[in-house]
Amino acid sequence: MKRSTLSVLRTAVTLAWLLPISALADDSQGGEIRLLAPIPGGEVIAKHVDIQGIFTVPVDPDSLVILLDDNDITATAQFSDRGFHCQSPDILPAGPHTLYIAGNGENGYFEQQLTFSSRQYASLDEAYSSNEWTLNLTAGN
Repeated sequence: MKRSTLSVLRTAVTLAWLLPISALADDSQGGEIRLLAPIPGGEVIAKHVDIQGIFTVPVDPDSLVILLDDNDITATAQFSDRGFHCQSPDILPAGPHTLYIAGNGENGYFEQQLTFSSRQYASLDEAYSSNEWTLNLTAGN
């Protein structure tokens, strides 16, 4: 990602935290949480994925559970009255991932499940190594 694109993305995310909740409602994802990063269905190029979401309705932050590929990452999240931010604690392997978020909102209990894919390098689709060894032994007396 180019530096100017990253700067624009950071500015957009920062501005989103300043808007009222009603201005952030987006029906394209549905539910109580709108994921800003990673983009649902999109691809992320990073070793540690940044996860950011905003609440589209009032949510009890103490009730939230965030699972990344069935691993609970709730303890790594920072919550505000407008949303949350966290980072994957481990390096994510390349491939598809599932983010599951559940908690209590204005309309009661909710669950959301979103998918995205990741890879660690922009220039490579896949990196692998094939190591073959040839050993010649000669017996000597």
